[in-house]
Amino acid sequence: MKRFIALVLSLIMALSLCVPAWAEGEPVVAKIGDTGYATVKAALEAVQDGETIIIQENVTGDESDTEMDFDKAITFTITGNAPAYKMPIVTFSNDTDKIVVNIENATLTFAELDARKNATINVKNSTIYDKGSNDIVKSYYNGAINIINSTVDTMQLTTTAYINITAGSVVNVTWQTNVYGNGLVTIDATSTLNTSAFNLTGKTYDNGNRDNTDANRVGKPAEVIVDGGELNIGCDDVYGYNVGKYGINIGTENASALTIKNGAEVNMKQYTEGTNNYDYAGEITIGTSGTVNVEDGTLNVA
Repeated sequence: MKRFIALVLSLIMALSLCVPAWAEGEPVVAKIGDTGYATVKAALEAVQDGETIIIQENVTGDESDTEMDFDKAITFTITGNAPAYKMPIVTFSNDTDKIVVNIENATLTFAELDARKNATINVKNSTIYDKGSNDIVKSYYNGAINIINSTVDTMQLTTTAYINITAGSVVNVTWQTNVYGNGLVTIDATSTLNTSAFNLTGKTYDNGNRDNTDANRVGKPAEVIVDGGELNIGCDDVYGYNVGKYGINIGTENASALTIKNGAEVNMKQYTEGTNNYDYAGEITIGTSGTVNVEDGTLNVA
């Protein structure tokens, strides 16, 4: 009898380990291998090194009010074609070890892409949409966001760390690009950044606590390097708002440098009158701490 009871208890324990991550009748939003999850948050909590989270084809839903911290020192992938599903807001950060997130071959909607301490987000061969309000792509400390052969739409692009736009990528920023502290944005020869307002100011952000502490960035100015690519600033005719209020500011707070090289093209459109949304001028302001270096390229100001 005791042996029978022990067998039953063992069976119950084994079954408890096999409880699915979604309840019967609920839609499966994401999968890791054969295991389904009712939310992306649940899949992120479960994912392990080397695994892939697959957002299910054309699934719909909204987790954009869900916020979570992710500190697992792993490399993993997110993929899937579900542009109508709004992903959760996730802060990737680990004080000591690396996190690598590959968003690959995906068409998804993110309110935020957020890379902080020792975190790298690689957006590869993907299309990323914003959810339509208060959306931001941001990197702080030594976090990096690498946009590779992808299109990314967002309301804000902000960094005190690294944002690299490469391999034919197009990034559309409908409000403002902010390069603070000793942050660095690079745009390679085949890529384009379109932005409404542009603040390359070196602003001291969070009392400097979010500055990049990597040895190759300590003591450096805030920088945007257009290395053969294209930077279009003041795209009011495309995006239709916000340029008038925030304008184009370089070096108005701390050391900041815009470098144009290897045949790059930078187009700045300034406004002497307010736009259709704001009654402010959107002029170009280069402060005493700002430099614009045209090494081998074109700077057009209209």
